[in-house]
Amino acid sequence: MKKVFIYGFINKAKNYVIALKNAGITTVVSTNIAKAEDCCGLVLRGGGDIYPFLYGKNIKSNCIEFKRDIAELLLIERFYAKNLPILGVCRGMQILNVAFGGTIDNISKSNVTHFKQSCDALHSVYNLGGFTNEIYAKKFVVNSAHHQQIGLLSPHFDICAISKDNVIEAFQHKNKPIFGVQFHPERMNNGYLIYDYFSKIL
Repeated sequence: MKKVFIYGFINKAKNYVIALKNAGITTVVSTNIAKAEDCCGLVLRGGGDIYPFLYGKNIKSNCIEFKRDIAELLLIERFYAKNLPILGVCRGMQILNVAFGGTIDNISKSNVTHFKQSCDALHSVYNLGGFTNEIYAKKFVVNSAHHQQIGLLSPHFDICAISKDNVIEAFQHKNKPIFGVQFHPERMNNGYLIYDYFSKIL
């Protein structure tokens, strides 16, 4: 069975483990990055904010896990060097952008479409091409549970989907099997399509 690595603890990764299992993928969830050595893919899950120092900004951030930031940046470097697939979800998409030289911005609290609430907000996004165009219609609905967004996009990525207020909702690397989504497909009825797609490229 295809095997992917997720950095962290199992109690924080249950939704991802279930979604990946349904797509025919087994997971190794650990804070020991040596256990990623024989995995054929990497999934970067959601969570707290990335330490702003890592992308050269000084913005208000919550629940920073600096050890996790460094571990995931190292994992990205290793999987990139091996040309192995990487999927970033929410914070995972943001750490991918940082790893390749991009930045993060805070979302205004007045933006009720995106600003993190007590539960997921639903809104439409628009396909611009790339991997989401192979999965969803030109316009499709996603969830939002975040208070930060992609700021300056790394030149290594192409935008695949965007919201009407110009929040980047999905991107992919220009020439590597690396993908990111700002939404949480493991909490969407049709989100399994993202994990099925990821399974096919492993």
